[in-house]
This record gives sequence, structure tokens and C-alpha cells, in this order.
Amino acid sequence: MDRGPSRKGPITLWRATAQAELDLLAATGWNAWSASLAGRRFDAYLERSSAEHIAQTSLAATTGVGYVTSFEVQPTFVDHCLQYRIGDGSNAVYNLPEAEIPSLNEHLVGTIIEQADYRAALDDQEFAGGQSPALPPSWRSYLQHSSWFRRGWLPSGCYLWLYTPREGIELTEAWGEDGVGAHPGMAIIGGNGSREHLAVDLRHDDPPVVLVDAFASQGWEDALEQAPGVANFIDRLKAGTFEFAWE
Repeated sequence: MDRGPSRKGPITLWRATAQAELDLLAATGWNAWSASLAGRRFDAYLERSSAEHIAQTSLAATTGVGYVTSFEVQPTFVDHCLQYRIGDGSNAVYNLPEAEIPSLNEHLVGTIIEQADYRAALDDQEFAGGQSPALPPSWRSYLQHSSWFRRGWLPSGCYLWLYTPREGIELTEAWGEDGVGAHPGMAIIGGNGSREHLAVDLRHDDPPVVLVDAFASQGWEDALEQAPGVANFIDRLKAGTFEFAWE
């Protein structure tokens, strides 16, 4: 019988988390799950991909937002919870009753981590202003899919933050006339949460996705290519393999 992961050290579990639950987590300092689940059971997965699927399809697509969280537990607690385990291997889920949550919190190792934030499809109005109508069709399609990756850590270890078209316009305007003038056609679509922005040149039909520095870039010649096209960038984003290229 498959008894699950190795018991040599803390075991990482993954959970799809709704906004209200995330707010309660933040209030505890990311140290404890809410013991009040209104009669619902607590699902924790062995694999990130399972939690991602629930966060995208059952939370973000239907309620507007869904999060992927991870946490480590002592192996003795996982052994205890074998009776609540459904499935084998990487597809296994621990379907815990509400009464087990206090014990789960006692066996947590470290803090609970928000790994990824997914949002519901953007409506057409989001694409109505400024340069938004000229965004590549593949990018608009991605942002209008039932759910899209907003920000967080990808499985590759890369921290990525994607922007709505309106946010992209605001960030572009913040570059000022000189910065925008040195990057004609620029549309900012994301970044790393700091000064580096992912951008495309809307003068081209299928522009590469490039990295530009909000303070140091003097023009497109300083840009670092991250993907040969938007479709390639989206494929790597969905696969969780995207990483920033710094050379």
C-alpha cells in the first residue's frame, strides 16, 4: 500500500485558498488555519498542480480570486491523517474534518506561504483606453480566460507580477515623456515587483516580450528579451517554467 511521502522531515502540503480564508490567515501572522470551516472539510494536496487547478477553476473563475498556499507539517501528523487520505501518489488529497484543524496548527512547521494569486477574466472595458486595444490578441485572450495568473512564485522559483491593461498604462505614464519617448510603442504587461518591467513594442504585430529597467533603460536597445513572442511567454507561464533572463 502506498503510504505517501517520505517521513524523514517536514512534508509540504498545498491548498487552494479563498479570499476570506486568506484574510484570516494574514490576521494570525500566517501561523494558523481557521478552525471554523462552517461544516466544510479542509483539503490539502501533495502536489502544487492540484491546488492550482482548484484555485483557478473553483475559486478565481467563480468568485473573482483564488490563491495557492503552501505549508509544512510534521510527518507524524501526516501519518495520523492517512485515514483522511483520498487517492495515491502525487494526486493524493488529505480531506480533513474541521475537528482536525487545531491539531494541524499544532503540527505546522514555520509559516504558511501565499504562493500564487489568480484572478477572474477581465471584461472588455478593461481594454478600452489608451494603447490597450492594440495589445497582442494572444495577451488579451489570456487575460480574458476564465482565470489568469496575477502574481506570485512560479514553480520555476521566479517571482512574477502581471498587470491589467489599465495598470500597464499608469506605469508607462510614470516613466515620463523622456522614458516613453525612448521606448516608442511600449506597453507594460508585467514585472518582478521591483523596477524591472516586462514590456512589448506595439509597433510590431508579434513583438517579443522584453525586460526594461524603469530607471536605467535608455531605449529598446537596452531591453533584454525574455520570450520571442507573447504566445511563447504565455506557454511558459502556464507551464510554470518561465524565469527572467538577465543577459
